[in-house]
Amino acid sequence: MEGFRIEIEYRNRKTLGIKLEESGRIRVLAPKGTSFSVIKEALGAKEKWILNKLREIEGQEKPSPIEFGGTVPFLGTDLAIRPFDHDKDRINKTRISKGELLIGSRDWSRDKLKDAMVDFYRANTRGIAIERIDLYWRSIGIKPEGITVRDQKTRWASCSSRGNLSFNLRCSMLPMELFDYIVIHELCHLIHMDHSMEFWKRVEAILPDYNDRKKRLKNEGASIFRYFRKE
Repeated sequence: MEGFRIEIEYRNRKTLGIKLEESGRIRVLAPKGTSFSVIKEALGAKEKWILNKLREIEGQEKPSPIEFGGTVPFLGTDLAIRPFDHDKDRINKTRISKGELLIGSRDWSRDKLKDAMVDFYRANTRGIAIERIDLYWRSIGIKPEGITVRDQKTRWASCSSRGNLSFNLRCSMLPMELFDYIVIHELCHLIHMDHSMEFWKRVEAILPDYNDRKKRLKNEGASIFRYFRKE
């Protein structure tokens, strides 16, 4: 495995695990006392898998930069990010005005700007999800026990066995018709936890064009996951 960046961590565990990070670094989690020859043999057995994963990583788009002067999507439209002076004691530091996303700022660091953006999307995703759930749940016949918003890396939303729905904070970056698809998809999971024929029939009863929206989400949503990804 010459030429690869490999990091070995010895832990109190029984099995050897191999993880490939987005940076391309290979992490080996090995039981304490594992010889290097055993680790080398395990890496060799996984070489084909590692190469395929590295090709996937190299083919991914780089994280989208969040910076003043740039743009970010919001409900399917692009907003220019602009700073404005504000009183540091003010709670509401972010607002939309005339196609711009105004971030209260005097001297924002890049991390603070990112934090402000995450807070903006988290709040809007929650608010819109509550609004759309209230619009659709009666047609489906059930509403969630609770709603949370998280920074999910690969999933748009999820439904727990306890009837709680969790949404990706990036959902409010999507056009409303795709946000609606996610909401209805998860509401239907409150009745059918699988993706059975009955599940899709229930989705179709609310959204006859759900399949088109599903395809659009797959195609258009891929670029959304670039935002807030670690560089």
